Amino acid sequence: MNQKELPLKFEQIRAFGKVFSDTRKLIRENFVVFFKTILFLVGPVTLFTCTIHTFYEVNIIGDPDFDWDRIGSYVASRTIYTQLRWIINGLVTAMVVSHFIKVYKEKGPGKFDVNDVTKSLFSDFGGTALTAILVFVMVTLLSIVVATLIYGVAELSVGAGVFLLIVGYLVYFLVRFPFWYFMYSIFFARHADKEKRNPFSGMRLAATVLSGNWWSTWVIFFCMWMLLAVLGTVISLPAEILAMLAQLSTFDPTSNTDVDWKLLESILTSLGEFARTLIYSVFSAAIALHFYSLKEKKDGKGTLEMLDQIGKNKDDDHIELTY
Repeated sequence: MNQKELPLKFEQIRAFGKVFSDTRKLIRENFVVFFKTILFLVGPVTLFTCTIHTFYEVNIIGDPDFDWDRIGSYVASRTIYTQLRWIINGLVTAMVVSHFIKVYKEKGPGKFDVNDVTKSLFSDFGGTALTAILVFVMVTLLSIVVATLIYGVAELSVGAGVFLLIVGYLVYFLVRFPFWYFMYSIFFARHADKEKRNPFSGMRLAATVLSGNWWSTWVIFFCMWMLLAVLGTVISLPAEILAMLAQLSTFDPTSNTDVDWKLLESILTSLGEFARTLIYSVFSAAIALHFYSLKEKKDGKGTLEMLDQIGKNKDDDHIELTY
């Protein structure tokens, strides 16, 4: 006899493969409502940031009067704008997905829609916004400290500055996945228990569950990042190819002058980045599952609740013994 597939249980310990399979299950069970939520609540912000960033790149670097002696300043500003775009998009995505997970846990799969997620978000908008501000300020201060250090060393010696920059990129590669997991998991930590936590309490809980699990977290999210990067590239590739053709047309004097090729390139590139960013929203779902896995590993509340329910119901077949 075929047994009905049980709803996803968050409070359980997950090994490497289980994080991926449960992320797939979560998205599959709620595919329409998940991506509708991302599209309507995250999409406008993402489209705006992608458009502003792309418009800057296309119209500054593509300007024939561009001063190539200032290419260093351009690269620096481009890096700042890129990171700022990813931070803003990531924070908004984490905000929305944290409430998606909250509503999912309360109502179950297929029993809620975008309106329910929206209501949850706005009912706790103050705490969610304060958490986003806290994370943004921490990341900004850390970035300023690192950038100031590199700039100060570069003023003394260009070679030492370049060396420090290379070392900085290597260090960032080793810390980036657990670091961003920690930052975004603060949103999920606030709703981990029945009573909402304030942002600082959520940050303490996120740090506690990450303690001792740094490298396992790095491996999981490095692999997840590689997978989503490939998927995002495939989905955004058509728009990026068309944008490249539009860019080539700007240098062709025989091309149709009635078409604003720079504007067309900006639009197509923005759409490509927009599609890629929406795909990366799956990253936040994986962060939620990994957070609850590490939390269960620390406190075992899910196991205790499961054991407490045994014998209380006439039919215990629904209890998931997967710990």
